[in-house]
Amino acid sequence: MISIAIRRFGTGNYDSIKEASGFSTAVSTGSRDEFAKAAPPMPVTLLTDDERMIQDSVRKWANHDLKPLVREMEKNELISPSIIQELYTQGYMSLEIPEEYGGVGKE
Repeated sequence: MISIAIRRFGTGNYDSIKEASGFSTAVSTGSRDEFAKAAPPMPVTLLTDDERMIQDSVRKWANHDLKPLVREMEKNELISPSIIQELYTQGYMSLEIPEEYGGVGKE
């Protein structure tokens, strides 16, 4: 709850964060530094093991297959059709589509 309030109001608005998070009752007399220590910001995204595996796979594919073509695609202002086809072949374009509809079925 506190990390959501920090993201919503920013770290510069201490009183709004305390009020929105209900943290004001727990740290009613604390300083801004004490509040920051008690409520460290949480990462916006925590990846699951499957998501980390997909991230690593995409990174390897991008470094191996995509990176050598980027300069030419930027120059031509056009994405190579082979890249789009490879994204589908690897399953990256259908990660969120349920398996019963031909997708990978990941969130």
